[in-house]
Amino acid sequence: MTENKNPIAQLSGYKKVLLFVGEPFHDALCAAHAVAQLIKNGGGEPSIYLERPLPAALSFLNITPFIAADINLNAHTSIIVSGSSLDMGGARLEKHNEYFKITLPKTIDKSAVRVENSPSGWDMVAGVGIKKEELAEKTRGARLEKNYEILIIGDAENRPLPYCEAVTRDLKEYAAQDLTPQIATSLLAGIIYRTQNFQSADLNPQTLFSAAYLISKGAAQQDIIRYLYKTKPLPLIKLWGRALTKFTYDDKTGVATSWITAADIEGAEAASSHAGMLLTELANNFAQAKVFILSVEKNSGEHVTLLHARDSVCRNLLYEAFNVRNKGAVAVFMLTGTGTLEQKTERLAQNIKKILQKKNGG
Repeated sequence: MTENKNPIAQLSGYKKVLLFVGEPFHDALCAAHAVAQLIKNGGGEPSIYLERPLPAALSFLNITPFIAADINLNAHTSIIVSGSSLDMGGARLEKHNEYFKITLPKTIDKSAVRVENSPSGWDMVAGVGIKKEELAEKTRGARLEKNYEILIIGDAENRPLPYCEAVTRDLKEYAAQDLTPQIATSLLAGIIYRTQNFQSADLNPQTLFSAAYLISKGAAQQDIIRYLYKTKPLPLIKLWGRALTKFTYDDKTGVATSWITAADIEGAEAASSHAGMLLTELANNFAQAKVFILSVEKNSGEHVTLLHARDSVCRNLLYEAFNVRNKGAVAVFMLTGTGTLEQKTERLAQNIKKILQKKNGG
């Protein structure tokens, strides 16, 4: 059995890798697909093994797995799906002594399914979303041609991080140069699906940081949203992506900060008026933060800040400190002084943190 703190590092040198996908299925599948792409880009021959049908919502990732079935790894033939958009949920597979019989539903194009010789001689069998003991049990009865290593990607026992976030962390640590836009898109798709487009109640800063890193690596956030969610205006979705890449959070004071430039707004085909909706999205989707700062550069070159504090006492304290006349839930005021929008926002955030620390006796 293979032990290594960084599974991505442990994959180095292995060419034929069979990836088992466990649960939670969508998170594990996207993580496994990202790892498979990494192996393939390095000249390897990965395969993904599913025991559930491929979700139609993730068809845009072009995943080509073994058909969902309880197939012995020593079988002479396997059914391969050549089209990732096919819904194999209606297929029935019968296992006989020397062959498999598959019955396909009428909705499936028969030309998209082919029978090949099973890959053999695996160097490694890896599991995502599956415990080591369970993976070992699945592979124990398979009489493979040579010995193989077993690797667990992500901690299925304790799950300190969801799998797509764990793979993102491991790639960033060991193989950041190999993180292609396609791999980043697979990982971000898993994060967005798991968090319901960053709207889940347990959303945390680490998730946002992981998403921002993947976007900076070229993850196609807009394509993911287009396939998974169609409920929010596209300009707002684009602005959300831009604000996410600049998001910072201080867990000691609970201050969350981001900023968008005039170029961001123009690139998103949005308007500065979308900033209010963007701040609302941040506040609704990030329950841990107490104070939100969103700075905006207008077309005129003016720099303004939208400030929101959840607690009314804290809000009144900040409004008084910055001489805010508007006593509503969100204060809007000009950012003065020299420097870029980012620099002004950082100065404002530091001042607010000092006020909060003084209030809390820090």
